[in-house]
Order: sequence, then C-alpha cells, then structure tokens
Amino acid sequence: MKHFQSESSRTTVENAVQSVLQITDLSPMNAASARLLRAKARLAAGRRVGAHEDLEAVLRLEPEHPEASTLLSRRIVIADKPGKYSRSYPMFSVEIWREIALFLPRHDLKTLLQVPHIVSRVASQLLFQKIDLHFVVWEDDEDESQPEVRLDQQLDKWHAQRSADILTRIIIDPAFASLIKTMRIFAPRLSVQQSMAFQTGMLSNALPKMTHLTNFHCTMNPQGLNSVLRVIESSRTKITGLSLKPTNRSCPVSLPNLKVLRKLAVYDLDENASQTYKFIAHNQGTIRELSLKGLFSTLSTEALAIRHLTQLDFSGTIRADRQVFAEILSNGRQLETLRISCILNTAPSAQFRAHRAALPYLKHFAFSIMNISAAVSDPDLFPAISEFLRSRKALVTLHLKAPFKSMQHRLGYDAAVWGVLPSLSSLRSVHITIPKDVAPGLATWLIPRDVTTLSLDGELPELAEMPSFISQLRPGVPPSLRLVAFPQYAVPDVALLVDRGFPMVRVVRLGDDYWTVLRKEDGSVKELEKWPSRRARYSATEWLEWLGCEDALWPEIIDFL
Repeated sequence: MKHFQSESSRTTVENAVQSVLQITDLSPMNAASARLLRAKARLAAGRRVGAHEDLEAVLRLEPEHPEASTLLSRRIVIADKPGKYSRSYPMFSVEIWREIALFLPRHDLKTLLQVPHIVSRVASQLLFQKIDLHFVVWEDDEDESQPEVRLDQQLDKWHAQRSADILTRIIIDPAFASLIKTMRIFAPRLSVQQSMAFQTGMLSNALPKMTHLTNFHCTMNPQGLNSVLRVIESSRTKITGLSLKPTNRSCPVSLPNLKVLRKLAVYDLDENASQTYKFIAHNQGTIRELSLKGLFSTLSTEALAIRHLTQLDFSGTIRADRQVFAEILSNGRQLETLRISCILNTAPSAQFRAHRAALPYLKHFAFSIMNISAAVSDPDLFPAISEFLRSRKALVTLHLKAPFKSMQHRLGYDAAVWGVLPSLSSLRSVHITIPKDVAPGLATWLIPRDVTTLSLDGELPELAEMPSFISQLRPGVPPSLRLVAFPQYAVPDVALLVDRGFPMVRVVRLGDDYWTVLRKEDGSVKELEKWPSRRARYSATEWLEWLGCEDALWPEIIDFL
C-alpha cells in the first residue's frame, strides 16, 4: 500500500487499469489482476466504494481468489455522512456466501443468478453441479396441427439447442466440466427415422471431461444406453450413483464395470434381470441403495447383500416359493427406506408377524399391491403389517395401498389398518387407501397432526357425491397440511376441493397434474395455477421443495438428493 500514497501514483494506476480493461480480448486472469491493483490504490486513497466494486469484480472472475477474498472480508463500510456509516449488505467472504447458498432450494438459486453480486456466481456454480439434458424427438404419428403438440415441439427444439450448448461448453471448458457432479439425460421418444448417433457422439466426448461426475441417470433406447455406458466404463469416471431406464426392449442393457457404486436404479428389469443380478452380486460390497422395477421380475435376494443396504425399492412379482419378506426383515437391519410394489403370489403375513421388531431404523415404508393371484387369500396381511409398524417413532413416510375392494377383503385391509396411524407420531407424509368401512369424518381425525402431505386413493364416491365427501373430510384435516393428492381420481372442480376440504394447502395433485394455490395478502385463495406438463414430469421435485412440500418426495435414487 505504501506505493500508492502519492496522488500521482494513484492517478497513474487508475488510468493504466482503465486502459487495460478496454482491451477486447483481455483474459479473465489479467482482468482480475488489473482490478485488484486498482482496488488497492483506491483503498489507500480511502475510496472504499470503488475498491469494494473492484474486489467483487475480481471474485466474479476468480471466485477462489485468496487476496481479494481477504480484502473483501474486512467489511469495508461506506461513508454516508461524517461520523455515520451504512452498509447495504453483509460483506461476507465467498466461502460464507457458499455455505449460505447450500441451504437454498434450486428455484431460489436460479433467482440469485439475476442479483448483481458475487452470490450470483456462487449460485451458478451450485446449479451446474446438477444438469438435466433433454433429447426429445416426437413420434411420427403426432398431429402437428394441434396447438399443444406444436408448443411441445418448440420446447423440444429449445431443449435440443440448450443440450448441445451445454455439451459443447463441457467439451471446451475444463473448469466448467469439473463443476458437474450429477447429470441426468432424458430421451424418452424417438421417431422411426431418428437415431441418437449425434447426441451419443457428443456425450462420448463430454463424459471424460467431467472429472467430478458422481451420479448419472439416462432414459434412452437400449442401443444408445449401451453406447453411453461403454464411454462411462472407458473414461474411468468415479460414478457412485447410476440410474438406467431403457425406453424399449429391443436389446439387453450391458452394465459397466464400476468399482465404487453405492446407488443403483434399473427400470424395466424384465429384459435385463439376469445381467442386472450378476452385476449386483459383483458389486454387493459397495451398493447401499437399490431400486429395481420390472412388472414380471422377481427379487433375487441371493444376489443382494441386504445387510449392507440402507434403501431397497422393488416393483415386480413376489413368487410363492420365496421367503422374500422374511429375508428382507431378518437381514435388513440398516434399512431406512423400504418400498415394495408387487403382484402377490404368496401369503406373507406370517413373515411380518415373525419379525415384529425388525428394521429398527426404518424412516420410509411403502407397501402396495398391484395385483394378487387368484389362489392367494391372506386376511391377516394388513393387520400383520399394521402391528409391524405400530409405535415406530422414527417413521416419517407411510404408503399403504390396496386400491380394489375385492383385494381389500382377501388381504384384510379395513378400518383397523387406519387405527395404526395415531401411534406414528413422527409421520409427515401419508399415502393411503380409504376402505369402505371408514367414515370420512373419522378418517382425517386418525391422521397425526403434523402430517404435511396427504394422498388418498381407493374406490372413492361418485362425482355427484364428491362435494359431500370432501366436506365430511374437512373437520379432521391436519392444520399443517401443505399438499393434498388424489393420484387415481379426477376431481372435476379443483377450487371446490380446496375451498370445502383443504383450504390450508399450497399444492393440489390430481392424477399426474399439479396446481399451486396462490393466495391474497389476507390468506384467502386468489387462484389455482396449473403446472405445465413438463414441470410436472421433470421438475416436480424442485418445485415441491421450493413450495415447502418436500415431505411429499419419496427418496428416489433418480433424484440424487
């Protein structure tokens, strides 16, 4: 600082730096050095406002610049009047701003991008840790004369250009590529004459550049998936989370050789069961979270190291010759999340009765019957599950679904199952079937008062009786409720549902559609805003988190939360 004491020296620095900054092809490193020099000169002259602006500019160019961070963290104050000082915002270091930003949902991070402050650079770095790419080509039989189809096609083109731009940036900018930790690719539809050759070619060049990539999901046809997985294997990326969703069954999917895999999700397991279970058996020492989905696939517990798992999600068929539930309950001591959606070919109630105190760390439990064999009758099944769950203080999420009346009678699903709810004091999210013998006015009183997400299904009343049914639910609805859902039922009047039954909620879900409840300053409902289809399909997690409905989110591996 002593070199900047004279006025002539400071003037020379100001003029020199201004001239340097006008160079059109000036590198970010040289621009940061020039601004840092001018900031020091301005500090020596007592020009704190100008010095503060230069230091922020340096950190926008080089967020980890140590000298600029040190100078800025000295909490420069702006002189307003003699003896009086004001400060427009906290002058924290970049590291502190980063710690603050880590607590914000992605929606708020996107808002911070518009703020002219170093925090916008921090938000940008956090947002680009997780990237979604959409490669979508519409089917040949889509009717282009329909306005919604034309709109979606325009969005497809926008996403295609965005995806190409991001992949190009990854290929040419190593610093940007090193930020990415999670990548998800969605290519759910292809026309007959289109292929993924161009996209997979760009991915082949981009994947080796992402040196810090740890989580990867891909929805694509099996040919494209295999090409991408070969690149992942050859690039030796340190992927710990892998989620794969083939869009057809044209050929098997070949899983890569990954040494440190901790999370694995495989959809459409039916055509890939043999290869998948061999892969799991080879990696059972490292896998901790597992999701397997295939309608006619069975769960091969021999390939799993259930004692190592903290999460197990299976959708498929439970065979009569397997003691699947007994093996899970007896060996899954570390399980925190268990979800079973099944076609039931056996009577497993005795297995639940025999392991009443199993799974001591269970936080999320879901049991759903998709269908049941004609030869199976187990009226003690849901009573046994109720006893298995009773008084579990750590349980946060509960899903119990037996949607058909004939199924309920054969599996013992009745009002007594709802009787377990009051004993689960920590519940935040409930998705449950309403049996015929539960009165609506009593049902909602059985739900714990701290529940924030309620999803109801089953054989609900006819449309003409729906207003009365909703009104009967209203008195016992938990006051903390933020989201209500009827996933298998189309309520014709969403406004009526909110007004008569659930006036406190922020989000309504009917089927696959979502609405945000917008309110006036006095708290009354202003309007119901329906979500665009793409937001509901791809960005529901982000929006629910922003709206305070994060309890509605099942911990899916594909979300990589």
